[in-house]
Amino acid sequence: MEEDSTILKQPVTPEYVLAVFNEWNRQDYEANYLREPPELLTLATTIEDWFFDDDFLTWSSVAHRMNNIWGLSIPRKEWKAVLSPVGKKTLAGVCQLIARHARAPVIRERSFFGKPCRPASVFLTIRAMLQEAGVDVSEIRPSTSLEEYARQHWELFWGDFTMLAPGALPPCRFVRTPGQTLETACITIGAGMFVLGLVLGMIDPLILFFPLILCLLLLVRIFCFPALGPTYVYFGDLKTFRDLSETIAVHEAARIC
Repeated sequence: MEEDSTILKQPVTPEYVLAVFNEWNRQDYEANYLREPPELLTLATTIEDWFFDDDFLTWSSVAHRMNNIWGLSIPRKEWKAVLSPVGKKTLAGVCQLIARHARAPVIRERSFFGKPCRPASVFLTIRAMLQEAGVDVSEIRPSTSLEEYARQHWELFWGDFTMLAPGALPPCRFVRTPGQTLETACITIGAGMFVLGLVLGMIDPLILFFPLILCLLLLVRIFCFPALGPTYVYFGDLKTFRDLSETIAVHEAARIC
């Protein structure tokens, strides 16, 4: 199989930018609320409705986030023109601004044994994107399991890979492990008992002893049982890089050139 770590990027359209936003919104809902978004984002969606769950939303925070995500350096003045006020400005201006500056990865279709092969082309593109992100790809083959890579680099799967074909990936699921459940229980109970201890400590300082025990248990969990965590990340029934590549390759939104 021909090796090429060069990632080809091409200009985008406002419609493509909106499709990417909808895909990220869908993945966020599926991962955090276990359901699809109540409605699709449109060019008429306000910035405030777009980030409805952000209690500290400001136009500057959105501008900073978009520059980072899309790899842009658009001046604050241009961002403010399309983002402020957040209750009135819509995604139309945001998508148009990003489309004027951004370039997104595309899949360069390759031929193998004299015939074009889209799944193999997607696989090479994905591996090149992982390598660009600093991931050791020397052991990655089409048959390689996604599990460890999705767990360690889920932001690439959720973000960068969806740019290859917005809407192609199945819903993302974050699965809590027994270690994380134990950790959360220790923190919750320990915090509650510590507050109670502060209130009752004036009566008997020994009450503060119990939260300290829970803290020690938490340290034991972190340093002695690291294999119990962290979160596992799953994308539907996708098991291997071959599954991922084939799913993207056959999707109607795949950016193949």
